[in-house]
Amino acid sequence: SNPGGDDFQLLDVATGPGYVLSYALAQSTQQQKRAGTLTGLDFSRGMLNIAKSNLRRDSWLGPGGVSLVEGDAQKLPFPDSSFDAVVCNYGILHLGRPEAFLFEAFRCLRPGGRLSFSVWAAPPATEGFEILLQAVAAAGNTAVVLPEGPPFFRFAARDEAQTSMTEAGFSEVKFAQVEQTWETVRGPGELYDVFIQGTARTRALLEGQTPGETEAIKAHVSRSFSSRYAGSHLRMPSVVTSGIKVA
Repeated sequence: SNPGGDDFQLLDVATGPGYVLSYALAQSTQQQKRAGTLTGLDFSRGMLNIAKSNLRRDSWLGPGGVSLVEGDAQKLPFPDSSFDAVVCNYGILHLGRPEAFLFEAFRCLRPGGRLSFSVWAAPPATEGFEILLQAVAAAGNTAVVLPEGPPFFRFAARDEAQTSMTEAGFSEVKFAQVEQTWETVRGPGELYDVFIQGTARTRALLEGQTPGETEAIKAHVSRSFSSRYAGSHLRMPSVVTSGIKVA
């Protein structure tokens, strides 16, 4: 959905550093439209503080511009029919009850409103995940206890996404793979660091390895990366699912 008009209400769930909010505001400015009211929700106060800092740095945090709310994506603290659009950028991967979020998003949307959420495509399409997960399977421990959440690539499957959205009440469900590349990951060490520093459940998988397993995983990542991807960008497509609340 394109923010536009004083009455437009957008909710970004699992807003994290606030990147979606910044993008929505920037798009509104570029198109010379008013952004309406934008709300970012996250369960982590620390992430909300980072979002506030980023938005302030980009001069977006002002009176009536953005509201940041601490809360649970599976029990949204908003009245029925509050928003014209709900978005969730890779956040559904980390929810213990993703179906609850879908039902809550439907409840909070106004009739005609749209939910859109993104997840990573499954390997081998996502080459970074393929390299790392193959390394863990070959040289590490795949039985590490991870934070609560759905199977990581569950919503990368069209049938699963369609079924879950339909059961939550959504109509006109769309499913699209969006091509992306990681252009700044130039070596195996950088790839490993991306997953350690920039993910949640994959980081937990890596942190659950013994020192010996960690070294073996890093060596496997290095061999795989160097033989297959040296000098090229990693393909890391996402999958975006969306649907409309008809009534």
